[in-house]
Amino acid sequence: MVTKDEIFVFGEYRLDVRERRLWQGNAVVALSPKTFDLLVVMLQGAGRLLEKDYLIRSVWPDSYVQDANLSVHIANIRKILGKDSDVEQFIETVPKVGYRFVVPVSSLLDPKSLPGQGVADNAPAPESTHEHLSPQVVSPSATAAPLSSRTSIKDGRRFPVLLLLALFAILIGAGVLALRFSTARKEGITENSTSTRPLTSTPGLFLQPAFSPDGQELAYTWRANLNSRQSIYLQHVLSEDRRILIDTGSDDYSPSWSPSGSEIAFLHSLGDDRTLEIVIVKKQNPALRRRVATICDANDAFRNPPALSWSPDGHTLVTTDCGGKNESPALTLISVDTGQKHQLTHAPPRTVDDQAAFSPDGTLIAFRRSQGDSSDEIYIVPATGGLERKLTSRSNPIDGLAWSSDGKRIIFSSGRATSLGNIWSLPLSGGSPTAVTTPLTHTSSPTVSPVGHRMAYVDSPNNVSVWRLGVEPHGDSEPFITSNFFDASAVYSPDGARVAFRSDRSGANEIWICKSDGSEPKRITHFDGPMTGSPRWSPDGRSLAFDSREGGRADVYVVNLDSGESVRITNSAATNSDNVVPGWSRDGSAVYFSSNRTGTWQIWQHALDTGAETQITTNGGFNATEAPDGNSLLYVGDMDRTGIRRLSLQQTHDDTPLASLGPGLWHAWTVSRDGLFYLKRFPSTAAMTLFRLDLRSGKTQVLGQATQAVNDTISPSPDGRWVLFARRSNTNSSIMILDGWN
Repeated sequence: MVTKDEIFVFGEYRLDVRERRLWQGNAVVALSPKTFDLLVVMLQGAGRLLEKDYLIRSVWPDSYVQDANLSVHIANIRKILGKDSDVEQFIETVPKVGYRFVVPVSSLLDPKSLPGQGVADNAPAPESTHEHLSPQVVSPSATAAPLSSRTSIKDGRRFPVLLLLALFAILIGAGVLALRFSTARKEGITENSTSTRPLTSTPGLFLQPAFSPDGQELAYTWRANLNSRQSIYLQHVLSEDRRILIDTGSDDYSPSWSPSGSEIAFLHSLGDDRTLEIVIVKKQNPALRRRVATICDANDAFRNPPALSWSPDGHTLVTTDCGGKNESPALTLISVDTGQKHQLTHAPPRTVDDQAAFSPDGTLIAFRRSQGDSSDEIYIVPATGGLERKLTSRSNPIDGLAWSSDGKRIIFSSGRATSLGNIWSLPLSGGSPTAVTTPLTHTSSPTVSPVGHRMAYVDSPNNVSVWRLGVEPHGDSEPFITSNFFDASAVYSPDGARVAFRSDRSGANEIWICKSDGSEPKRITHFDGPMTGSPRWSPDGRSLAFDSREGGRADVYVVNLDSGESVRITNSAATNSDNVVPGWSRDGSAVYFSSNRTGTWQIWQHALDTGAETQITTNGGFNATEAPDGNSLLYVGDMDRTGIRRLSLQQTHDDTPLASLGPGLWHAWTVSRDGLFYLKRFPSTAAMTLFRLDLRSGKTQVLGQATQAVNDTISPSPDGRWVLFARRSNTNSSIMILDGWN
């Protein structure tokens, strides 16, 4: 059994059970609480096969936890231990059974547990005699058994001495606790503890929470469903009642409180493809509102509507606005009194600066710099302008950031350890971020109360599953690939025997394959962190092309399914671009892909034999697929211009429109020998309609309704019976309150 005073040493790492710290040399490595507990159990049983059930019972004794959650934390440990180590593998997976920690582990007694001895926090591991635990092979039935006995005849002679030392330590500990309890009672101090509770429970989408200056209220946006209007609401942190701030008749976003708490600024939509207004209203009389300025429409540049932050002196707002023709969207300061704008940052080409937030003293602004839709970093910049400072270097997606009330830390949401967004705390003085939350759902948009010890964030179940819809007119749909996590982008192999798809069930977005009935899922890629997706089968079914952001920017890879070897075929570093959404030529000799290396999205072709790359389109192009006859290329203009076009590969200037998908639906179409399949959403309906267009006759047929479908790959089966699509299983979110946090 592991004692509180035990220290484990393995490789270049040292884990101190009492201090709950993992050291790599003299540097502290951040671990979430449950990941730490799991690592302790793995080290205790080093060299032994530990069954999944045993690990779950050891780490979560009072909770019902599925294997997928265990896999997330195992992936986290692997990622943390493997990122800077010369040891390639720490944990061995025994399929369908459990895991084995394969690196030699030593254990020793913490000198701090002995009277009169101590070890400084930053000191290296003490040089004392310790027991060596060599990896050993143990049958699965032995997983619940204790570690081999460490008691010998010599140990028995030392027992009275150890007992006296233990009793002495207990007496000292009891005295310290009694003194602390007495002092706390005299001074009215209670032990610090945190608790998490839901503020909202009504179905719908709750987003963008913001604390009032006194910390007693939250402003946030809410909409009943994806097709309803989004409005600003106010709610006391200790009440279940909420009230709408103002009904403007259109979508409103990003509430921000004035320093006095008497006014609230927000972004007001004037409709699709139009500008956003910055509006300020009186909290007590919202009818008194004034328009301060306008910024570019959210669809012009942003994954989500930009944030809005009010300076502590009350004079300035900061948000994101589109630059000039050749400039990236960047941070802009706006005068509250005059509406005058001043550009604060100058984002590099093909990046976006957003999610800006003033520091509590108003001297700094933190913001997110994004490259594409899943590669982000956090920066700070003086509020008066000047040199930017980069705080992170992991290129993971960041979904909201805020300042701690003392201005010494940045609180942000990111899938640093897994694809699920956790809340992290990053000190400005340097060092690694530490996890604040480790939920099983996606967290985002953290906000910190300016007073007291309270944080709020959005909790969103990230359930997307693969469904299949019968191709017969008005056929039924049914679940096909499901888990408690994100499963999407499913495509049939050319022979219909297998399906490739994207999933984060391992803790990070990876490419998986399964049988045609959805059984026997198998992980193909092992990037363990960066966004990976868009799988596409080669015509012979022996390879998959896909995209991944391993180095921050996106590149296209090809994996040979026989050998398991992945090869990167594009070079984002050399072209300073993103290369995404591959598609094979019909003869398998080339891979098409979308790249923004020229400043706009265009279709390119990569020849697999020579590596030569050729630009195919010049007026915009995205998500290309060759027609079944190989004589033409189908594509959409870009992520906003989602009309499907057909470009002849035989004749110049032969580029004709085929179908319109609607805003944002650049992904939801494909072509097969049976024609062009696509999803389209009509106004005032939650379901998308599945169409099939006969490319020879030009006739269109309605095949059915894809309820709660998302903008993702669709794939018809080779036998013509089914079409795979991704469906969101949950469209609700909640605002959570973390009390007692500091």
